[in-house]
Amino acid sequence: MQEFYKTSAKYHRWLEAHEVYDIDYGTGRVEMTEICALCHSCHQYIHDGRIQKLLEQGKLSFEKYLDILAHGERIVKKYLSEVAVNYRGQAWKQPFEGTFPFQDTFPDVIVPGLPRPVRSSAEWNEWHLVIEGRE
Repeated sequence: MQEFYKTSAKYHRWLEAHEVYDIDYGTGRVEMTEICALCHSCHQYIHDGRIQKLLEQGKLSFEKYLDILAHGERIVKKYLSEVAVNYRGQAWKQPFEGTFPFQDTFPDVIVPGLPRPVRSSAEWNEWHLVIEGRE
């Protein structure tokens, strides 16, 4: 998302690890593909449902909640405005300005909080995790 140094992070002076997965909703196969370092605000933004619960429980101030959401929105908007391309590798004809529903502007991009493109057809007992090629 962005280059960040732990010494310039707003809330914590460390970076947090976020796991990235390739998920096959048809078979229930979940493969961890990488671990990336994020600042606290970016990591919280990705886990938007978690920060909503913390806010509801009074464990997160409304000001910090809004600040984290604004931080994430700024980075997503900057990223998509600069480098987003569609699935054919062509530049978007209309730059992202935040005026259209996100899924209509960039239909091939998955963002936390938006509906997933597919529903799982795998049963619960079929789901399995793969890390470094091992199940």
